[in-house]
Amino acid sequence: MTRVYLTEQGAVGHKRGGRLEVDKDGQPLLRVPLAQVEQVVVVGKGIQLSTALLVDLLRRGVEVAFLSRSGRYYGKASGAPNGGALVRAAQHAYLANPSKAASFASALVCHKLAGQDTHLQALGVPRAVCERIALLCQAAGRSRDVDQVRGYEGAAAALYWQALVPLVPPGWGFQGRRHHPAPDPLNAALSFGYTLVLQELVACINIVGLDPFLGALHTPDASRPSLALDLEEPLRPLGVDVWVLGAVLQGSLALAHFHMEEERVLLTPDGRRQFMRLYESQLARRVRHPLAPGWITLRQALELQARLASQVFAGTRAELEPLQWR
Repeated sequence: MTRVYLTEQGAVGHKRGGRLEVDKDGQPLLRVPLAQVEQVVVVGKGIQLSTALLVDLLRRGVEVAFLSRSGRYYGKASGAPNGGALVRAAQHAYLANPSKAASFASALVCHKLAGQDTHLQALGVPRAVCERIALLCQAAGRSRDVDQVRGYEGAAAALYWQALVPLVPPGWGFQGRRHHPAPDPLNAALSFGYTLVLQELVACINIVGLDPFLGALHTPDASRPSLALDLEEPLRPLGVDVWVLGAVLQGSLALAHFHMEEERVLLTPDGRRQFMRLYESQLARRVRHPLAPGWITLRQALELQARLASQVFAGTRAELEPLQWR
């Protein structure tokens, strides 16, 4: 199966026969059998898809996700939802209980902070910083108040990002985590990576039948997939952060892959293509998941993470469990 990333502005996608065909200025860019397409990701507003192509993709159950060129998630087009009424009812009832919602948020933050601790230790950051994050992790684990849990997460984030600043080459201009808009290339890459994982999680949550817009750690908002953002938090330190920073330090991502546009930093067309290659290789990383008997890919684990959340909401599992990274 193939995941299609459309990043070339001015491109037009059509259905011709049984194929997805993408052209620009009359020149072919892509030809792929529709039966092999698993997902389509459209990056930027300058790409058009024909109605016939969209309808065919939706009938096949292929989700089409739309992102900005800076990596902001706009939304998706997908077919009729599966019958998840009972699953969603359990989710709504669980998260309406303040104590249970706090427990869910606490587990997410604990896993995220533990990942930050592991990442910093691997980079040789002074142990004192890691110990402070570990203490915040313990405090978050004991808390049963969502606002308090958010406070611990924010305090740990400040320590974590400040500890990473001296490790980034000076030319990258990184002074800590900033976004909307990203002021430097590393922040631009991180935001793009987070958005790619987010749209994967939205798709997984829909497959399971949960409501992607109702979460615990992130407050509900009409335009924000709060549950997807919740489930992404533990994946950031040892997922996106590790491979993006690693790509920068190893030279797989270079300053030449970015450019400034309207006071914001964006990936160039070549940079986006390189980023997608790196992203796909990282989604093939092996992890252990509580619902799988052995090592599985990170992409496979994303759907299982959504299923794990549904079990917590249904009361058949006590709490979320973290992934074990290889």
